[in-house]
Amino acid sequence: MQRTIRIRLIPASAQVVSLTETSRRVHRWSFAQIKGFVEYKAEGRGCTVAGVDPRHTSQTCSCCGHIARNNRRSRGRFVCRVCGFELHADLNAARNSAATYHARGGTSPAGGLPVNQPIVSVPTPRRQE
Repeated sequence: MQRTIRIRLIPASAQVVSLTETSRRVHRWSFAQIKGFVEYKAEGRGCTVAGVDPRHTSQTCSCCGHIARNNRRSRGRFVCRVCGFELHADLNAARNSAATYHARGGTSPAGGLPVNQPIVSVPTPRRQE
């Protein structure tokens, strides 16, 4: 069974202004470099890395699918204004990212193999002499 790691890339405009020294060092990295680190570590553990479009994942209710900016009034708490569903905001966004990934059939936007399908090379026929 192959595991998958989903990455939600957040645009630079959404970064927090006041940062600690540790997080300042992390935020200096480019998204491509961070994704490269994660892909390298995942490959060593037999996981697949797939990018997911992050738009509206933190504003969408993972229970009923309602999208509204005011669903997330505080940084860490998500409350749906339609169905009343409450959850930690990051967990709600992670569930939405996972649902987006699985709705695409378990493939990344760039293509690739679905989750749980082994990656095998196609054997080349031997030339007989």
